[in-house]
Amino acid sequence: MKEIMEQELNSRFCSKVIYKVGLCISLWDILKVEESFISDVDGAYYTTVSFRIVCFRPFIDEILIGIVKSLSKAGLRVSLNFFDDVFIPAEKLRSPSRYDYEQNAWIWEYAYEGEAAELRIDKHDTIR
Repeated sequence: MKEIMEQELNSRFCSKVIYKVGLCISLWDILKVEESFISDVDGAYYTTVSFRIVCFRPFIDEILIGIVKSLSKAGLRVSLNFFDDVFIPAEKLRSPSRYDYEQNAWIWEYAYEGEAAELRIDKHDTIR
């Protein structure tokens, strides 16, 4: 019975974003299983379960460090070691940024000591 509950909880919650909780990764443990009952409406078997689940929920304005796995005009695909498939769309990159087709790199143009400077973002670069 416990294995069935674990499978059901994992299939219902894992790999899904839950509002005000975060991205659910995996069931951690089951804390409490209450008495089960059969519904008179649909004949289904219901059990109230208290459980803990591992979630990814970075804080607002938290700085995450990742490695650029690939890039295109659409944006960057980044690995956070914990997640290997984070996509940052082009419109969310620091402004002003532009994509260089010849070098297959994103370039962030910023002012440094009153002069224009460029920061290249290439594949395998560590970014924040």
